[in-house]
Amino acid sequence: MNILRNLSVALTLILSSFSTQATVIDLYQWVFNINGTIYESGFYPVGSESLPEPFSGTLDTSGLGFLSTEITGAGDYSFVAMLDYEIDEVDNTFFNEYGSTGGTLAAGQTWEIDEPGWTSGDLYWNVLDATLDNSNNVPDGLNDDVSFALGWDFTLAEGQTAIIDIFMSEMLGTTGFYLAQSDAETGAGYDELTNIFFWSDISITGSPLSTNNTTSISVPEPPVIVLMGIGLLGLVVARRRHIV
Repeated sequence: MNILRNLSVALTLILSSFSTQATVIDLYQWVFNINGTIYESGFYPVGSESLPEPFSGTLDTSGLGFLSTEITGAGDYSFVAMLDYEIDEVDNTFFNEYGSTGGTLAAGQTWEIDEPGWTSGDLYWNVLDATLDNSNNVPDGLNDDVSFALGWDFTLAEGQTAIIDIFMSEMLGTTGFYLAQSDAETGAGYDELTNIFFWSDISITGSPLSTNNTTSISVPEPPVIVLMGIGLLGLVVARRRHIV
């Protein structure tokens, strides 16, 4: 799992490095809800703000990149990340964008695409309540101001840790579920399509601890070990006979 996670992170960073960034993308605001604790940025621009304490990772000047957080301790948890980007806002406003989804939703995963909620839409308030409704309220054809959010609901046993990664890129780097924010009126002739892709994964590491606070490890019964040893010895003897 950690190998796959590291490969995913590396792929995202590589894809980001090849992005031309010709279109102006700005991260207007971020909001994170980790089990009821809210971490919220100021408003545009947020590129100069420090990341919330629970997070590590790297965002470029457009707010694209990779973030990760770890959660430890037995219990039920919720995690929600909301991002509000603007694409070429100065040139063609933010009212001409739309959202879409792709891939298959994972177990425990939630999402929502909507107007942020400052004047219309309810995404911001749903993030604060950790009640994403798995709906796209700004599809192609009903273009408007777009923001999106992804969430996870999960349970940890004592001794386990959840590692949650979120990725934001102009290039899609996952075969799993993702959200997209699109503006088809970018570029010199206002005829180019620019996308921002947003996806996340979760991995749970560690073995649950038993009631006597020791790690439960499955060990083969002695007879099984003996049989395996006998089998290996037989293979060695047979090979020696064959050579002789």
